[in-house]
Amino acid sequence: MPTPLISVVVPTYNVARYLPDFLSSLQRQTYPLAELDFVFVDDGSTDASGDVVREWADRVAPFANVVSQPNGGLAAARNTGLEFARGQWVTFTDPDDMLSPNYFEEIAGFVRGQGADVQLVAARLMILIDGTNEVVDRHPLRFKFTRGRQVVDLDRHPKYIHLQAASAFYRREVIEGLGLRFDGRIRPSFEDAALTTRYLSHFDHPLLGLVPEAQYLYRRRLDGSSLVQASWARAEKYVDVPRFGYLETLREIAARRGWVPVWAQHVILYDLFFYFREDLRNHSATVGLPSEVTDRFHQLLREVMTYIDAETVASFEISTQPRDVREALILGAKREHTRPAEVSLTELDQAQRLVRLSYYFTGALPAEEFRGRGLRIEPVHAKVRDVRFFGRRMVSERIVWLPASGTIRVRLDGRAMRLRVGPPYNAPYLVGPVGMWRTLANRDVPVAKAATRRSRIRRRLGRVKRALLAQRRRWRGLQLMTGGKALRTVVTALSARAVARVSPRYNQAWLLIDRDSHAQDNAEHLYRYLRAEQPQVNAWFVLSRDSSDWARLDADGFRLIRHDSFRHKIALLICEHVISSQIDHYIVAPLRPSIYGPPRWRFTFLQHGVTHNDLSRWINPKPISRMVTATHDEQVGIVGDGTPYVYTTKEVRLTGFPRHDRLLDLGRTFESHPRPFLLVMPTWRRELLGDQLRGGNNRQLRADFWSTAYAQAWYRLLASPELKDIADQASWQIAFMPHPNMQGYLDGHELPAYIEVHLFDETDVQEVIARGSLMVTDYSSVAFETAYLRRPVVYYQFDRAAFFSGTHVFRRGSWSYEDDGFGPVVTDHASVLAEIRDIAARGGEPEPEYAKRMQVAFPFRDGQCSRRTYESIRDLTRPVSDDVAYRPVS
Repeated sequence: MPTPLISVVVPTYNVARYLPDFLSSLQRQTYPLAELDFVFVDDGSTDASGDVVREWADRVAPFANVVSQPNGGLAAARNTGLEFARGQWVTFTDPDDMLSPNYFEEIAGFVRGQGADVQLVAARLMILIDGTNEVVDRHPLRFKFTRGRQVVDLDRHPKYIHLQAASAFYRREVIEGLGLRFDGRIRPSFEDAALTTRYLSHFDHPLLGLVPEAQYLYRRRLDGSSLVQASWARAEKYVDVPRFGYLETLREIAARRGWVPVWAQHVILYDLFFYFREDLRNHSATVGLPSEVTDRFHQLLREVMTYIDAETVASFEISTQPRDVREALILGAKREHTRPAEVSLTELDQAQRLVRLSYYFTGALPAEEFRGRGLRIEPVHAKVRDVRFFGRRMVSERIVWLPASGTIRVRLDGRAMRLRVGPPYNAPYLVGPVGMWRTLANRDVPVAKAATRRSRIRRRLGRVKRALLAQRRRWRGLQLMTGGKALRTVVTALSARAVARVSPRYNQAWLLIDRDSHAQDNAEHLYRYLRAEQPQVNAWFVLSRDSSDWARLDADGFRLIRHDSFRHKIALLICEHVISSQIDHYIVAPLRPSIYGPPRWRFTFLQHGVTHNDLSRWINPKPISRMVTATHDEQVGIVGDGTPYVYTTKEVRLTGFPRHDRLLDLGRTFESHPRPFLLVMPTWRRELLGDQLRGGNNRQLRADFWSTAYAQAWYRLLASPELKDIADQASWQIAFMPHPNMQGYLDGHELPAYIEVHLFDETDVQEVIARGSLMVTDYSSVAFETAYLRRPVVYYQFDRAAFFSGTHVFRRGSWSYEDDGFGPVVTDHASVLAEIRDIAARGGEPEPEYAKRMQVAFPFRDGQCSRRTYESIRDLTRPVSDDVAYRPVS
């Protein structure tokens, strides 16, 4: 029997629902299936996977080998397949994915032609969206295939790495000769990357063949159930993968070759960067990892980084990574204290005439000397930021704002520092021929004569293509803004300055918005202050036309702009400030920069509530020019040294919230009147959100909402006879104000008749809070509103373990509900009822300990929060005076 060219090993485990699509993609192959050596390994499936494969093999491919074994995991199934494989080349296709019809034909043609000398062949990996079967080209390594078919020397091009065994083809005789097998200890992933790296490391000059015409369609499951997607919550991901996958691979290569090739370092870094990307997510599974797991991960990381060169990390460009990650790996993974080689000038505030300097270090803060105009000066604003990953500070960033109107010099620990204007280069240790020739010779790299004319034509065609794409983007932008109306098209095509002349009503405007769908937050209250006290400000309020608040605000004389309308876009092009209580993407980036250019306005974050948890991963990337705070702890927790936020006293001001001025008035009004409400106001859970609608804040409803632990816990409390008995004895009305995301679930669901429901879009929220004798909430910052009025609070945290494990957007900060909160923290139904009963017995007064916390938390109870907020926004466009900017060191 002749040796097949290709063996296809298919490890199969509980994928019956995906097998029909996969097997259909095999039947559509243009390459004869009979010439392929199929080995299906049923790894102890508990569903119908084995039966589906056998039925297909009997019907379509009787030559296929179907093997069954007890469940041993992916590595064991692949190794079993290797024992039965007979082809010259072998691949390990996953049966929940799909293949393009020409997949095996293109691979076979390549290995028989220009790929005769390569050791590994890679197909182009595309993303298959589960449910829609949409195919998108989003893989981080997709750049490898932009030049078409090619053979790449990995020593010359170390970033052209390949990790996945499913889309790779190996020389089977080499694998057998080296005795290589997939390592079952490496779980839940990376076992294929470890084998690939060890396989290629045995060649002096490993050659990788790239075949973009062969497309491997990797299924991204919507339910997150794939091995890769579900792995982030598993402890072995942080222990076994670094230990057996990274460390043993690096040690084995270093022991055999004396060093680790740069391309092999890239493989480890590529996979490692995904750990940091996961930890940077707002609702990451890494939040809930036990300390013994993260401690072990940090220990292994330090050992791994002894094999990775600092210049490899600095020049790693396969995917965009935050500078924090690079510096954490270069500096933070070392045991010794490190000092910076340079200081970067990264941002210029033209209006205030200040420049931002930053550098990374470990250990104690260096002794600093800043000089401006020859004088030794104090920074105008400064802080030390903790850069934390996996529960530990890995490196610190020093952030300093200095005057930009004179010369600057910096010395650290007595050493003059090199100053770099602009962000650090991604690749300071690599210089390519293109950059070399264009910078030093002002010309392109010379090419062979035979290729000169072809290259010149290719460059010209590239310029034409880029011009056409730019023109298409511009016209697309006009179409999006104008809806095809000719006059508006002309107006939109003008510069922002010209638009300001055509539409002077928005010139230097202040655009205020709470949510696109609701008002009644800090932006509405600040707008009311501006119209009453600062009429010279060109203030406008943005809101969806179908919002229930539209008619109310219109009747109050608000100058309204319909959200996402043509007028809204025109106003955004020429306004001076965008001011909001929210910081979602549709608020801070309402226009696509690729179409409309970078924003010219400054963004002020009024906040929706007091920041008491760690929101740094959520707000650090946002373009905040001004952020207002309401409490001392909140201000220090954001701008203080050792906090994770990038913002300093330059951006963050303690002013109080604009809405607190009216809340204070209402509280005084109802202080002498009966306060009839026992107010229940829970916050939301991110995992309960449905799909987003229209790019705004509205969401689809979930059919299973009332069966969730969240809904059942709150319903049980509200419907409790004991709660009704307490309220009746205290002459309280039980008032329930659900979160806006919960409101849609109340239609058709019966609450007890004695529950008085107040919806955000139908109720004066502040009046309800002011009429409350006490508040029961869970984690919501709305408790600060009640504390502002010095009324009692009970925190009912029935799901605290899940809440702080990363399923919600918040991470715990330095503020503690137990040590800093304004009332008792309880976790069960009986305890929350007991605390409510005690408050009723005290006549609705907080315990002395909590009353004291309420008193010291808020520095401003004077009715002037809106004025201070207005002045802080106005200061954004005022230059810092020389006596402040050039303050000499005392």
